[in-house]
Amino acid sequence: MIDDVDDLLDRIAAGTLEEEAELRVYADQLILRGDPLGELIVVAGDRVRRDTPELARREGALIAEHDAALNRALGRPRTTYRWRRGFVDAITFHHTGDEQLERSLPALAGRRETRLLRRIEVHTVAIDGRGDLGPWFASLARFAPHFPRLGEIVIREDPNAGNPWLVDSPVALHDVSPL
Repeated sequence: MIDDVDDLLDRIAAGTLEEEAELRVYADQLILRGDPLGELIVVAGDRVRRDTPELARREGALIAEHDAALNRALGRPRTTYRWRRGFVDAITFHHTGDEQLERSLPALAGRRETRLLRRIEVHTVAIDGRGDLGPWFASLARFAPHFPRLGEIVIREDPNAGNPWLVDSPVALHDVSPL
């Protein structure tokens, strides 16, 4: 048994290992520790080699469980995830209120299944009630080392469709240079 599975995941995320073989070793170590992410990684890898209806159903069920667990951990039920090889490849935050989006980043950064995250998308009308993404970008800059493969950040400003509770102003990005 490998002593530090998180170190193995760090090396996979950094691209210093042969990814497919090491992902299987990593998954096996998680399974030995009773971590359900291990099974998802194995099933997703098996689907790459041989896509069967049974594997597709099992992967779908496992992803649904992990989606629900992520939403609980982040406190964000309107967040969607795209999975690849047992890991979250992309995350979309649907944000239309005064909640502080940046509060979800510490929980996201602490999760194994988001370590290989490549894309974050924010669909927004108003952040902080003012259309201000500055605090979110500052928080993302602090937690960026947890996402070594993050290469895409997409901001989509959705129309408020006349909702009087949403601020009808442009979303302010502020300084993104820390990223």
